[in-house]
Amino acid sequence: MVRDGELVGDPTEGALVVLAAKGGIDAVSTRDQYPRIAELPFDAAYKLMATFHKMTGASGKEVIRCFVKGAPDQLLPRAATVIDTDRRAPRRLIANSGSGTWPRNQRLGQQGLRVIATARKDFDPAAFDPSADLLPLLAGLELLALVGIVDPPRPTAKTSIATAKAAGIRIRMITGDYAVTAAAVADELGIDAPCSPAPSSAR
Repeated sequence: MVRDGELVGDPTEGALVVLAAKGGIDAVSTRDQYPRIAELPFDAAYKLMATFHKMTGASGKEVIRCFVKGAPDQLLPRAATVIDTDRRAPRRLIANSGSGTWPRNQRLGQQGLRVIATARKDFDPAAFDPSADLLPLLAGLELLALVGIVDPPRPTAKTSIATAKAAGIRIRMITGDYAVTAAAVADELGIDAPCSPAPSSAR
């Protein structure tokens, strides 16, 4: 959350709260208006999380709306459509068809940004079981946006790496970031060795 202009808690969550506020959405009042009725917690195995809320759909009928956020390489294969901001309507998404979604992810990563994908899906309230296994339900999603978050290295990191390299120490960066993002950060820090994937970021 944001308190007196300062982020409190997880910085990634805080960044998304700030982004919502810039779009005119107050996180606290929105949570009160649309309380969670179910949740799929984040897990490093599938690198996403989802929350489920009672809302009103475009037809005016009540729906259970699922909001998902997570790694683009996990959400994009689960998405069937993407919001077209020009037409303000969903269009079919084929992840490997050159639709522009993957290149945007690439461009954000090349800037050293941590990229999070967001998506949604509506369910019939009569058929929705909040106690069921929720992960299999996250197919045929509607992709909403890719969010690029600045997650800079610690201020002392570059100097420490330069000192270590001068002493003949080989440097490896272990990170859970997207490979393109990791490469951009490694270049910024002066790390010319390969990066190794890990479940969570070591930055």
